[in-house]
Amino acid sequence: MSRCILPALLISLIAMVACGGRAGTGVTREQAEMADAYTEEGAKYYAGQKFEKAVTAFRHAVEITPDNAYLHYSIASAYARMNMSEEAIASYRRAIAIKPDEPIFHYNLGAAFVREKKYDDALRSFAEAIKYNPSLLEAYYGTGWIFAETGQYPEAVQYYKKALEIDPYNANTHFALGNLYVILSDMKMAQKEYEILSGIDPARADDLLSQINKR
Repeated sequence: MSRCILPALLISLIAMVACGGRAGTGVTREQAEMADAYTEEGAKYYAGQKFEKAVTAFRHAVEITPDNAYLHYSIASAYARMNMSEEAIASYRRAIAIKPDEPIFHYNLGAAFVREKKYDDALRSFAEAIKYNPSLLEAYYGTGWIFAETGQYPEAVQYYKKALEIDPYNANTHFALGNLYVILSDMKMAQKEYEILSGIDPARADDLLSQINKR
């Protein structure tokens, strides 16, 4: 799995915070404007991959609006990019405690658990993400990846197929499913995935063919 989790979505969520996503009561207009300024500063640092500075800016903003779930999420995502998984997990949980129905919070928490090899926790988080957004391909892919990694191959096939129902042209999923069929010695299905992948991403298709030919 990729450790860079949906960065474009993160930036869009940060923009939403800066454009009125603030939460909490008893905040003056001046304080709200200051929180927005810190949020925008953090977003710029994040986009420039200056993640430590991004955390500092987001923390200044969250001191003003502590009930803003998306600020906690932004802090968590910056920690994740610095490979500070424990800190990321704690901040994702704070975001979820405030807004439990946001699927991307659960997905990214699951991804953080994957990096720590806490697969049972990750599976629960991905399941929560799917509950709130049944079309979140990444959660199905992540679940499939965990099942494949832990040798639960039939379950992995099932979830990769669910991911492809959402996006039939997703090269990563076809590649993963093709490799899984190679492991299962189902060369007919592996060849089918190669043929599909050839029309989507020829380079990845060649990589899959290499795995097929080794068998």
